[in-house]
Amino acid sequence: MNYKYSIYNSTLAIDNSTSVIYNALTDKSLIIKKSAIKEIKMYAENDMFFQRLLMAGIVVAEDKDEVTAYLNQAMMLEDNKQAAHIIINPTIDCNFKCWYCYESHSKSMMSTNTISKVKSLVLELLNSKEHIRISFFGGEPLLYYSQVVLPLIQFTDSQTKKMRKSFSFDMTSNGYLLTPKRVTTLAKYNFESVQITLDGHKDDHDKVRYSKKGNGSYDKILENIITLLQHKVLVNVRINCSKQNYKSINNIVDSFKDFDRSLKRYLNVDFQVVWQDKVHHEQITHEIKKALKGFVDNGIMASTSALGDICYADKRNSLLINHNGDVYKCTAVDFSKEQRDGFIDDDGKVIWENNSLETRMNSKHKNPRCLSCRILPMCHGGCTSYSLNPKDNYCIYDYDENAINEVVYNKVAYQLAKRKINRLYALN
Repeated sequence: MNYKYSIYNSTLAIDNSTSVIYNALTDKSLIIKKSAIKEIKMYAENDMFFQRLLMAGIVVAEDKDEVTAYLNQAMMLEDNKQAAHIIINPTIDCNFKCWYCYESHSKSMMSTNTISKVKSLVLELLNSKEHIRISFFGGEPLLYYSQVVLPLIQFTDSQTKKMRKSFSFDMTSNGYLLTPKRVTTLAKYNFESVQITLDGHKDDHDKVRYSKKGNGSYDKILENIITLLQHKVLVNVRINCSKQNYKSINNIVDSFKDFDRSLKRYLNVDFQVVWQDKVHHEQITHEIKKALKGFVDNGIMASTSALGDICYADKRNSLLINHNGDVYKCTAVDFSKEQRDGFIDDDGKVIWENNSLETRMNSKHKNPRCLSCRILPMCHGGCTSYSLNPKDNYCIYDYDENAINEVVYNKVAYQLAKRKINRLYALN
């Protein structure tokens, strides 16, 4: 059989003698001596090293159509017929007013009528789906914990059990209102995960996120994170990095490093540069890399954005229901200004307006240059909001090889950190 190197390979130098080869389609990487990289025809097919290249997808059969393989894989993920994902905004109001937030945070709450419509939708979906996942978003969803969040969780849990289906939920929250009492209650209903944001170390964070009384929120949020971890809820701590706080992010690990290993295994830390400060990206990134090492050295999984999964907005059976019953595919919009994609009617059926669902689903993978890119299986063609309003040769990284290499570097660093963390737990 004849072989070729995969079009989805990226080869990055580690030092003068060593490189890493990463394959975006298989999401596997190998660290090898540069001298080991040869022309395909120079390898013996039964060579153990060559077999490793085959297993990692770095080498493939010459007649393999890798683009079609990727598109088929993407289609299966985009059109999962077994599960449905409902994102719910109980409100777009918030108890904090972070300077970088794009939401308007107007006074709002999901009405009992809209809650009833959501329940009807859940029942309809359960007729054809095996699993329902609900994600609470906002605004701060827990502003209306008793009125919206808990009732919808309890209803969906009871109905899925009655129909012998499965249910899970997660949320994006600032963490301030996730009190121990609430966490104890929510943990009874397959509370899978929560994303909570910190804005630097304590002093910097408390300048941005404080209560109406002027009290800082860092210590209380940290206490609530501990309670979540004790209940085995996966916590992704997203650290927003900016020109105001980047000098302190290296100290955040001090708040987590003494946690028991049994808690650390449910914790992940994710660093993100706020979009307003992209111009300061280089100096911020330098500090992020130091902070990442500090977490990993202390047995805590940490990363920058490690692309891979297809965006929820590109999955057919995923939708967002705003507090007023308007339906969207994407959460990254200003719900008071952005045109909705549809609405939920009195029977709990989703009405897609202007053929918005099919237009979005059919907009992907139209750029020939994108289809030949080595990281396509990682970025999946970029944000659909751009492909819906196409421009010639759009690329989320502007086809900048250095930017693409940085994406691959982050992914490999994530994999290496994960291996290191797993080894630490194995030794425990």
